Amino acid sequence: MEVCYFGSTSPPPTFRLPPLLESLLQHRITREVVLLLTPWGLTLSVTTCLLLWTFWKSYSLRVNVPTIGASPGPFGGWRAMFKYFSHGSEWIAEGYDKYTPTAQTFKIPSISRYILFPTSTKILEEMMAEPDHVLSFGEALTEKLAVEWTLHPSIKYDPYHLQLIRTKLTQRLSTILPEVMDELVTAWGDGAGGDVGKEGWTRVRVWEVMVVVVARTTNRMFVGLPLCRDQEYLDNVIAYSLKVVKAGAILDILPRFLRAPLTNLLMQKSHHYALMRKHVGHIFRERKAKMQECLASGQEWKDCPDDLIQWILDFSEEEGGSSGSGKRREEEELIARILFMNFASIHTTATTVTQAIFDIAAHPELQPDLHIEITEVLSKEGMSKQSLTKMKKLDSVIRESQRLNTISTITMMRKSLIPYTFSDGTHLPTGTWIAAPATALQRSLLSIPNPAVFNGFRWERLRVEEEEAGRPGRYAAVTTSFEHLVFGHGKHACPGRFFAVNELKVLLAHVVGRFEMRCLPEQGRPKNWIFGVACRADPEGVVEFRLR
Repeated sequence: MEVCYFGSTSPPPTFRLPPLLESLLQHRITREVVLLLTPWGLTLSVTTCLLLWTFWKSYSLRVNVPTIGASPGPFGGWRAMFKYFSHGSEWIAEGYDKYTPTAQTFKIPSISRYILFPTSTKILEEMMAEPDHVLSFGEALTEKLAVEWTLHPSIKYDPYHLQLIRTKLTQRLSTILPEVMDELVTAWGDGAGGDVGKEGWTRVRVWEVMVVVVARTTNRMFVGLPLCRDQEYLDNVIAYSLKVVKAGAILDILPRFLRAPLTNLLMQKSHHYALMRKHVGHIFRERKAKMQECLASGQEWKDCPDDLIQWILDFSEEEGGSSGSGKRREEEELIARILFMNFASIHTTATTVTQAIFDIAAHPELQPDLHIEITEVLSKEGMSKQSLTKMKKLDSVIRESQRLNTISTITMMRKSLIPYTFSDGTHLPTGTWIAAPATALQRSLLSIPNPAVFNGFRWERLRVEEEEAGRPGRYAAVTTSFEHLVFGHGKHACPGRFFAVNELKVLLAHVVGRFEMRCLPEQGRPKNWIFGVACRADPEGVVEFRLR
């Protein structure tokens, strides 16, 4: 092999490489090694090594419990993690059935770590009772969704939005229901079509309609009219909410130094935030100016808006000074709260109402009794928080649909921040993940007959029996327990479940009260999409509607 140097007027000198080096460069492996020494090659090599180190660190935690899904051998967990997306839920069900008789905890390999699942409710109770500095729900949730990058660091380190949900949103259920109903009727007409069902059976793609209906009704509370009907704004918050889950799953397996530069690539974060600034930035600025004006003049702001934007501004003004830097008042931080609340609300509620419609359509025998209950309650009392509590059959259908179609087959996720040992001797090293096998628990309840079969009015009958015994509310859709883990359980149960369940009832009362429904004869109930531990309603699923 000859190498020539150019730039001289004299004949270019040549030289030959030493025979040994020339011989080595003839080999493909050697050339590939040289390629790895280029800047791009070095970057790829370092990144690959860090990814392998990340996987090794996650999978090297030794927990002496049985494993489901991983084949024997030192690399069994690594090989199995790629099967997690298609087999994760099956592994959990298999492990629960296998180890419940002996009350053992088991683990499965996920894409980024092993996850432990107790089969004993006693161990789950111990897990719930531990404080967050021992077994942390917040750390597990924010790490799984990569919240610092997909949303905003303040969502993790200053989660005051939870307080807003518990106080503002939950306490205002009675006053905001008329607005929810108004927006629902308009959104349904716009989405499904004003003439749906008038001329006989009409086919509707339920998810496509419901995701927009839910986005509009939810944002009626969040940002008010007219913005809750702005298509660009709605498209933005719907798309961003979905990207949080997808990007979070990818970022979760990457080294920390790669997360920031890849976030915008995965999510187009700057684009979505720019659209939010376009639509809500001026609202924040105008309202802050008005608040300052009222403060300076000592006058009360009459007709002050009562929506999420104002709740965030009020809280940031009341508490921002004590936060040290006043960052709660920064526009990007305020926008992050709006995006997070949309993420937490839209897809979960839209999926749940879609699943309930699929189940009601698949069980037409439920519809006459549901229609009678809804029309009788509304004719006597109208739409209110109190009247919704009397729709016990509808509440039961929602709970039963949630039980068998839980959005995530696991809940109550925790990450151990220090070493911890349960009463049965199971030891968790620091960094271990543990969760409740929610769907397996709910499908295997020994306290009810035929737990694997959908029975829409199951909980209504049990609820009546409990109320007669002086124990009201135990089997309501909003009540959490080890029999109903959709919203989690214990101190970290979803604080927005009261609004969510009432919104679901309003949506379903409107649809079931006005329409007959049926599944396509050739299709039956649309099948769920299972991906890892996520359970999603078929976004292409069609139901036929006919106006009553």
